Amino acid sequence: MLRLMLLLNVKVLVSLYPCKIIIILSSVKKSEKCSFEGYDAERNLTYVGEFAMPACTSHGAADGAMRIRDAAVILHGPRNCAYLMEFAFRRRVLYGSSEREDLPPEPGIYSTCLDADEAFKDSGRLLDEAVERAMRDGYRHMFLVSTCSSEIMGADLARAAEDLSSRFGTDVIWVEPDQAFLSSKFGGTFGLFDALIRRMRPRPVEKGTVNLIARWFYGVGRRDNMAALERILSLFGLRIRFRFLDFSTMAEIEDFCAAEYDIQLGRAKLNRRFGERISEVTGRRPPLALDVPIGLSGCLEWVELISGYDESLAPMAQSAERSLRQEFQGIVDRYSPLLRGRRVVIYCIMVRDLKWQVETLKALGADIEAVMFVDGFVIDHNVRIPDYGDVKVMGSMKMCDLRRMVAEEDVEMVITNDSDRVRREGFRYAPLGSRYYGMEGVEDWARTLADCLSVPLPTWEAGL
Repeated sequence: MLRLMLLLNVKVLVSLYPCKIIIILSSVKKSEKCSFEGYDAERNLTYVGEFAMPACTSHGAADGAMRIRDAAVILHGPRNCAYLMEFAFRRRVLYGSSEREDLPPEPGIYSTCLDADEAFKDSGRLLDEAVERAMRDGYRHMFLVSTCSSEIMGADLARAAEDLSSRFGTDVIWVEPDQAFLSSKFGGTFGLFDALIRRMRPRPVEKGTVNLIARWFYGVGRRDNMAALERILSLFGLRIRFRFLDFSTMAEIEDFCAAEYDIQLGRAKLNRRFGERISEVTGRRPPLALDVPIGLSGCLEWVELISGYDESLAPMAQSAERSLRQEFQGIVDRYSPLLRGRRVVIYCIMVRDLKWQVETLKALGADIEAVMFVDGFVIDHNVRIPDYGDVKVMGSMKMCDLRRMVAEEDVEMVITNDSDRVRREGFRYAPLGSRYYGMEGVEDWARTLADCLSVPLPTWEAGL
């Protein structure tokens, strides 16, 4: 394997955590300087510059499986792999737990505690012991997930899962690893989803119900955000039945086909693979792909595409659009007196789709001097870059360019997602977006912009 890596000019770094491996892929020499590039195959992202791409064979699979309340994760690798997986999971779920209707599940992760002795013996004892521990804790469904260690060893976990299921009379499900070794920070994600999709069974359809499909729902699953999506769907007489993959049980996943419609949240490459696989396995119509709706244009896109997805929904489109436009206009009427004519500049790192922010600022009457894009460490190949019309768009900007813009154009506020650096420059600033969706996101952002403009410098932050 090392010889192959040398031939491919791959540099492998071992981090402070023994089971974590970071890879840097060498790219073609450019402008007499060495540069490195890493492509995350699962997330369709490219890490650029001298930046190490984080990669893990099992993070995506373990993280997803831990969301299933009545299933355990058997992680075949060193003990510290399971520790890191559980720590990352608990941190994510607890961060937004107070804003959800449902309590977060227990992780239910079990390490085989693979060590050097057992790696060479390959007796299967450690797998047996992990399954027995999970069974004693009441689990009857278990996902067998590989790690870097067991992948390098060439452990046949597909056969092991069959053997364990037979001998222990329980449901051990093998999660197929990625085809390319260490090709993503969230490795094994598709393997887990594929295993779950194959568990979906035909069910009587509940009319007017919708499945939401996405890699995860840590932010989307918050109470206010789900209410925003429900609000748009309710304009068509629809309601959300199930979120795949959010906190759930195996039975709920098996009942996936009971919903009438499927909506894929986000047009990312990985989400598209999920939707295609569900259609292939279940025979259901391919899901409707929609971005998370924020702003007037985002909400209206939902109306347009939902009404075109099923002709029976089309008659409700006009009233749905009218309702959303009225709500948006109400927000504009409340906040435009505070923002009309105020000179702002957008200073944005990495993100490229700011359509809803620009349209909202225009509707509020703000004077947008420019949208300044800053190159970051990641290129997102999933994003759609919109047309910003008559707004000046400037690429590959630096902080010195922002200083010049603020001074020359007498900019009153910088709207940014790089607040730490902008704040250190002493500029008045506001966040680039909102943590809420739908029209709630518009109102929250408009209120924040008005607040940030209303407090006098230099102590304006203290008054928020």
